[in-house]
Amino acid sequence: TTTAATYIIPKGKGSEEPLHCNNMMMATALYFRQFHCFILPIIIFHAVKLFPSTSAFAASPHDDIHTNIMPKAPSIVYTIAGSDSGGGAGIQADLKAIHTLSAGTCHGCSAITCLTAQNSCGVSGVHSPPVEFLRLQLSTLEGDIYPDAIKVGMLGTRDLAEEVGGWLSGLSKDGAESSDKGGRGRRAPLVVMDPVMISTSGHKLVDDSAKSAMIEKVFPHADLVTPNKFEAEELLGRKLSTPEDVEAGAREILAMGPKAVLIKGGHSLLEEQGTESSIAAFAAEDNVS
Repeated sequence: TTTAATYIIPKGKGSEEPLHCNNMMMATALYFRQFHCFILPIIIFHAVKLFPSTSAFAASPHDDIHTNIMPKAPSIVYTIAGSDSGGGAGIQADLKAIHTLSAGTCHGCSAITCLTAQNSCGVSGVHSPPVEFLRLQLSTLEGDIYPDAIKVGMLGTRDLAEEVGGWLSGLSKDGAESSDKGGRGRRAPLVVMDPVMISTSGHKLVDDSAKSAMIEKVFPHADLVTPNKFEAEELLGRKLSTPEDVEAGAREILAMGPKAVLIKGGHSLLEEQGTESSIAAFAAEDNVS
């Protein structure tokens, strides 16, 4: 079921008030400087279409007049996340969404950060593989199948968060060097961070040191951070009881480093208070380091 959402964007040059627009789609909001222009993709791989892969053209061996257009290579989307043995979340759900909703235009790759023992009733246990194995997964993928977009999910330990943050930093440097050379070479991929910290059943999945490392090392490389209401409360250390609380909380999370923030789960306010649901999304007018 979709929920009415309000996107509040910082006012631009010459504007007296922030811009508001209602939309029934649970989506991301990206703000482009100088152009009050939004892209509201359903999920990360739609944003990949901003960076289409190069199409290949080849002459038919049977016809020297006509030209066949080869199928365009799919955009590559990484999901760096935990495994949900119940299949309802984590990399299992990510890969299904990437392949299904993109109608085959995106190819999903995965790097597993955590293993969970869970079913539809709850989480029984969480196990984090050695950080060296995550490093091997990422380097192996990057060396052959370079990403157009990356979705980062559950990072269960400080070491895992620091490893992913360091790896993203390397990709950012590669992209910056490519721009300096006139766009030749690799570009920095779009990064969406879903700070998974609490399961749907209320089970806390990460400790405080992992949360701190995620904010410090990963958030600065994220184009968009998408906590739900409960994860936003965990990040902020306080309850968000009203739409105004959610808006203020989104601004505070934006100050932690990402370029844009989307707080999901405004329907919980409707359930708790019987008031109209609200989701706040903020995008920085300038780049956030």
